[in-house]
Amino acid sequence: MCGIAGCFSHGEIGIEIVESMFDHIVMRGRDACGIAVYKDSEWYVAKTPGSWLLPKNKAFIKNIVGDIKPTSVIVHVRQATHGSADNNDNNHPILGEKSFLVHNGIVHTDKKYNCVGQTDTEQMVMALEDKGIECGLNSIIGSYAIMRVEYDKPDKIQITRNYSS
Repeated sequence: MCGIAGCFSHGEIGIEIVESMFDHIVMRGRDACGIAVYKDSEWYVAKTPGSWLLPKNKAFIKNIVGDIKPTSVIVHVRQATHGSADNNDNNHPILGEKSFLVHNGIVHTDKKYNCVGQTDTEQMVMALEDKGIECGLNSIIGSYAIMRVEYDKPDKIQITRNYSS
């Protein structure tokens, strides 16, 4: 499984908070790490194969946070269950045409979509964009937690979870 965390503030979020977020979820996935940062009505997304614990990945994330000085941050660590972490299209945040999201869980949808990567998360992004949030969530089968942002509503974050038996 994966790990997700978010921090939302009226002020600037420093690298210490971001490092703490990653440190608290790193045990949930060591195959890849990614981040989405928000500043002045715009989201910036970056992701890379390999654990958050690798010095090159920590430096990569520090540069992004330091350059942008975000007011909101979403982080993700990945334990690959579908698709190789070496293919960055499989790593989170997963980008769609209308939105991006991070996801923890294993799911499938009632329809197969043509995707760039090989992940169940990309299928989830496509279902939510194709059917809308309510119908899209109803078409997703499995257990999940997600944080999602629509590009045309950059200051609104959709957070939901579902646990099925």
